[in-house]
Amino acid sequence: MINQSNRREGSTISAYSGVLLVSSEELFILQRRENRPSISNPGQVSTFGGMSWPGESPIECALREVQEEVSLSLKPDDLQVLYTTSVAKQDALIYCSFFFVRQIDPSALLLLEGEGIELLTSEEFHRHLKITPLCRQACLCYLEIKKQRSQLA
Repeated sequence: MINQSNRREGSTISAYSGVLLVSSEELFILQRRENRPSISNPGQVSTFGGMSWPGESPIECALREVQEEVSLSLKPDDLQVLYTTSVAKQDALIYCSFFFVRQIDPSALLLLEGEGIELLTSEEFHRHLKITPLCRQACLCYLEIKKQRSQLA
């Protein structure tokens, strides 16, 4: 639920869900966005995701967006939480929820939105210059979770 007390006078509140897909080889599966000035982050590389519909939960939004963008049917239990944040843009406050899903076969994805799919190793990710800030944060959070899990094993 969105906390209305954080709302600035005259601003609108919306929500975004993003999903970081990771292959069984631990490659990041990312979307190369169309290079159109009418969309946010044109020509950059991002997680799959989008803005939620009214009354839609972050998980419902994430599931819908992945289905719409790469024809991937997931269940709510497939999603693991990465992080949440809020972003102020002009007169809007956007609450962002990020999830990750592992063991995805990139060859099974059918790109329906964007210019392409990029497969990146963690080393390639660190050197890539066109990754959106929120996608960069999602990948860094994933790498930190992976590091923590390996230390526990």
